Amino acid sequence: GNSRRMGQDKSLIDIQGRPMIERVCDQLRGHLDDILVSANDPAKYAFLDLTVVPDRLAGMGPMMGLASSLEAASHDLVLVVACDLPDINLPLAHRMLALARNYEVVVPRIRSTSADPSSPLLEPLFAVYRRSIAPTLFDLLESGERRIRSVFNHVRTCYVDVDDTTAPINLNTEEEYRSYVQHSHTPV
Repeated sequence: GNSRRMGQDKSLIDIQGRPMIERVCDQLRGHLDDILVSANDPAKYAFLDLTVVPDRLAGMGPMMGLASSLEAASHDLVLVVACDLPDINLPLAHRMLALARNYEVVVPRIRSTSADPSSPLLEPLFAVYRRSIAPTLFDLLESGERRIRSVFNHVRTCYVDVDDTTAPINLNTEEEYRSYVQHSHTPV
């Protein structure tokens, strides 16, 4: 993403003395065979010592990053984790991976007590995707679609209900970042 709401590159904001993307990757190490970074500037993420996958066509948004990463993946199942999730819910990730045996996408559906219960939030950037749906994503992009959630109507999708306490926490704004730092006792 462009980190417009954060006002700076959120993948590089400091969480406990290191860039948030490094924190995310470190939480995933040992749980996955491979970790790919979807980004159009490989040099920026060289410090991670991971494979960086550029978008097949830049400027098309997160769905292009997802499609390009699925195309580059070496495994059939891919856990997608956004760089703005400082604390990975590993039990939920493992649960989604297990459920994916019978689906092409497994995505959390957040039932918030504070939001409209008839309109749950989806977390498409903390989800499991089959590598085989990359062509469907590219077709949707070619038709002008940019929303990842649009693919859910075209493939076998499993929604995993989670509540506010187990839902992934995204840091999209400076305010959310400050609140996270304050509540986690992480120095800014």
